[in-house]
Amino acid sequence: MIRRSPILLAALWCVGCCVCGAADDSPSDPSTPPSAEGVLPPEVGELDLRFRQLLKERVTGSFAAGLEKLDTAYLGGIARAITTEQTAGRLDGVLALEAERKRAEEKQALPEKDEEEALPSLVELRKIYRAEYAKLESIRAASLNALVDPLDARLAQIEAEFTKAGRLDDAKTTRDYRLELAGEMETLGYLVGDPTGPGATGDFEGKKAGELREIGGIPMAWCPPGSFTMGSPTDEPQRQYDEDQVKVRFGSGFWLARTEVTQRQWERVRKDNPSYHKGADLPVERVSWTEAQDFIEQWSQRVPLPEGWRWSLPTEAQWEYACRAGTETAYSCGETLDESQAKIKGGKAAEAVEVAGYEANAWGLHDMHGNVREWCLDWHGASLPGGEDPAAPGTGTIRVRRGGSWNHDPSSCRSACRHKGPPEDRNSDLGFRLAIVRENP
Repeated sequence: MIRRSPILLAALWCVGCCVCGAADDSPSDPSTPPSAEGVLPPEVGELDLRFRQLLKERVTGSFAAGLEKLDTAYLGGIARAITTEQTAGRLDGVLALEAERKRAEEKQALPEKDEEEALPSLVELRKIYRAEYAKLESIRAASLNALVDPLDARLAQIEAEFTKAGRLDDAKTTRDYRLELAGEMETLGYLVGDPTGPGATGDFEGKKAGELREIGGIPMAWCPPGSFTMGSPTDEPQRQYDEDQVKVRFGSGFWLARTEVTQRQWERVRKDNPSYHKGADLPVERVSWTEAQDFIEQWSQRVPLPEGWRWSLPTEAQWEYACRAGTETAYSCGETLDESQAKIKGGKAAEAVEVAGYEANAWGLHDMHGNVREWCLDWHGASLPGGEDPAAPGTGTIRVRRGGSWNHDPSSCRSACRHKGPPEDRNSDLGFRLAIVRENP
């Protein structure tokens, strides 16, 4: 009623509410299936029908009811404030509140910031409204995720089943539907919004190593400020020439995704899938460094962070610090690595596996050894960067990759092992994971 965003319009569309003459820009009715090319296969059509029913019951209908209750409470607060101003004989206050009531009743937008001359009582009412509205959005996003995530997983499974059965047209139609549905649901708040809640700033930092927090739908682990020895000792078997040890200290902590970016997450943002080995929960691969940066830029717009923080690739030093998670051995799990501990080169199928399929390290991070190699932010230097919050050289021709992959022997998956390649490289064992870092550590 007060703050009509495009997301809000989408949420109300299915209950017949269209305000501020925005019909031309409004999304399609969520009770109607997306217009994927061709008729949906029966298996998909049945899922879609049930999904639309649940969407109206649990998401859009619930949000509309909560919003109506909030709007009624807001108008009640204005009425009480008007009475107070009248009793005190303050005409200007009465007129200002009457204007606010008119705006609210006409469903005009609430200003992003209050006017300097706004009444203290009105400022307080708006503050309460904004906070309660943010809670409604958060509840709606959680309810929406609870519906969309299982549906998307099932659709990915059906797509694979169609492909194996030779029903390629049905498989393509299912994929088109998945991508269009994801875009449609984003207008209702799916994977969108401030992950920390209104006004959060300092409390965005974690409290202890390995603390887990879901940010924008992605589980992140806290890597605290601290020091470690980067690189490998001279007696570590199969170490490389560029791993000479350096001391590193982080004055600021950072968040690192528990897993590599999945194909499901990539598709929702980029609307394509470059991966050779397909699977919604497999890590996205065949992604260049530049494409990873493009993804992060788009993701940053979808999931804004508190002031002073930004989405990024981890630096090489951050990656190894998080991988080691306090250990000094060749691997975070000890001095040896085998196929029971990571997806590495061996007797099993030569391809990546679903993320988080192996035990996490001490800070809750999965697949730091094996599965797919991961792009880091840095240009590759001849020696490791050391010191305070280090970064590699500001220019170069090749970028750092870390972590080893399903295509590597254990020695190439060590915590200290460095990989490198041109930023335009795309390989079926090369992906990335997201970090959240300080703007100026």
